[in-house]
Amino acid sequence: MYYFAVELFEGETVKGLAATVCQESHRLGLKFKSLEVQGDIPLLNRLFVRFRADISDVALLTRAFSLGGRGVIEPCGPGYRIKAGDREGAVDSNRMHMAPLPGKYYKLRGTAHPLWAQQFG
Repeated sequence: MYYFAVELFEGETVKGLAATVCQESHRLGLKFKSLEVQGDIPLLNRLFVRFRADISDVALLTRAFSLGGRGVIEPCGPGYRIKAGDREGAVDSNRMHMAPLPGKYYKLRGTAHPLWAQQFG
């Protein structure tokens, strides 16, 4: 299971962002069993939503979001790095692996499930 985070834009919901992650993964041909929403992380005056999934190529997914103008936090060696606009830096692994706060965690079907899109309808 890999952790990653994607920037939440103003006015966007966490479930809407989770739907975007699933749609983008499907477009890229990435299959995974489940997507866990782990809560949020405020960094660099931006709000990121942490996810955990069994995606085989997290770098491909985060690169697509980064090219689309969203900030991302992705695995990098033994830790994580943040890429937001023209800023880049290290993120402590403890921030990405911390337990979600009550009410912030939920699990969604991944793109390997035939009915993954219906959970967002």
